[in-house]
This record gives sequence, C-alpha cells and structure tokens, in this order.
Amino acid sequence: LRILIWLFNRSADRTAGNSKWASSKKRAFDDAASDLMVAVQDGKLEEARALIAAGADVNAREPEGRTTINVAAQNGHTDCLTLLIEAGAEVNSRDRYGNTPLMLAAHFGFTDCVRVLLDASADVGWKNNSGRTALMRAVETSQAECANMLIARRADVNAKDADGATALMYARNEACVALLIAAGANVLNRDKDGITAIACAAKEVNEGGIGLLLAAGADATGVHIRTLPLTSAR
Repeated sequence: LRILIWLFNRSADRTAGNSKWASSKKRAFDDAASDLMVAVQDGKLEEARALIAAGADVNAREPEGRTTINVAAQNGHTDCLTLLIEAGAEVNSRDRYGNTPLMLAAHFGFTDCVRVLLDASADVGWKNNSGRTALMRAVETSQAECANMLIARRADVNAKDADGATALMYARNEACVALLIAAGANVLNRDKDGITAIACAAKEVNEGGIGLLLAAGADATGVHIRTLPLTSAR
C-alpha cells in the first residue's frame, strides 16, 4: 500500500514537474506551512501540533495544489487528520487534480480517515477534474469497506464521470459490484462509448462480478466473456 502511495505521489510530481516548479516547491518548503506539510506527511503529530500552535496555516497550498489535509488523508494519518480538522482545515480541499481528502482516503483504503472526514461533513458527491467521485475512487482499487461507508452516507451510485462511466464500471472485484447493485446501481448504464459495467467486468476477468451483473439483468450482448468458473472475490 505504501508503495502505491509513493507511486501516486511520483506520478503527480512527474505530471507537474519542470525546473521552475521544482524551484518554487523548494521555496514553499522554507516556510512554516511547508514544515507543517512535511510533519503531516510523516505522521508526526506532536510536531504538527506545535507548528499549528505557532501559527502555521493549515490551509496553505504547496505548488502541487495540495493542502495539509490532502496529505494527511492520502497517507492515512488519522490523528494528524483529526488535528487539522480541529484547527480549521477545509475538509473538501481540492488538489490540482480536483481530488478531495475523502477521495484520496477512499482510494487508498484508509477507513479511519474516511470515517473522520465523513463525521466532519466531507461532501460525498463532489467530483474531481475527471468527474470521479469518492465512491468511484474507492471501488477502482477494490476498497469495499470504504465504498460501503460512502454508500451509507448516500453517495450516488449512479453518478457519472466526464466520460459517462459510473461506479459500477470502475468496480474491480465482486464485493464492490455486490455493494453497488444492492444500493441500486443501474446495471444497464452505458458510458459515452457505449461501454457497460459487464463489459468492464469481462475486461478485468472479474468472474464473480460478471455473475452478479448477469443475475441483476445486465445485457451481455456483444460482450466476450471468457469461460471461467464463477468464484468469490479474490
């Protein structure tokens, strides 16, 4: 999981990366707000507390667009996250890709962070720059527990991203497919290219998900489904 987070950070750095960006990032890390960012990223609660008490801005943005609460959620530091919220951090703060702390925590499966953010009234319906919701970000990495928590807070299971895809099309395992169907996800929805959830499940060779979709009335016409035993989620 930590490797996945590292790769996620590296990808964001490369997307934004050039010498001007690098130098501006270095300058940003010279002030108290950036010291707080580093403390939060490392999960150093008491250091973060001391910096906030000394006046560090919890809502300051680094060049990448993240604030401290985005970093805390992305790295699963629940105690730091709670501290920041209590200090006035914006719970729906977006990074440069439009991701909120709730989206990041859900994507990486940090259930305690998701719970803290939901209790702090984080918006489950917000979308990032690609139109993805926190629910989509959870199911795309098979985070069923996070998905269940979001659904319990009335996340829209039929919301569509910029390409018309729904959470059901992002679901990567049987457990997430089951949750979404039980919550009323439309198995017949198509994205802008006419792709359905069952086509996505077939592409991922999600045998359990395919079985659930067929049982729920999905249309498999024109979809190539490999002949494999239907098993429980792996």
